Amino acid sequence: MEQLNILVSKSLITLDQALDQNRNVYCIPGPVTSLYSEGSNLKIFEGAKMCLSAQDILEDFSIQKIK
Repeated sequence: MEQLNILVSKSLITLDQALDQNRNVYCIPGPVTSLYSEGSNLKIFEGAKMCLSAQDILEDFSIQKIK
């Protein structure tokens, strides 16, 4: 479990740096009852864009879906 905490911590630090630099940041939300979703849900609250599918990212870059 400690190894997971280290990975999550490094991921959240990188995510914070990207948000500070006004870069596009996307997070997939998870259940509010899950500790594993806590970081991504918090980052969505702090300004990351919620991503539910690849289409969300394509639309953000004005790219039409390829059939």
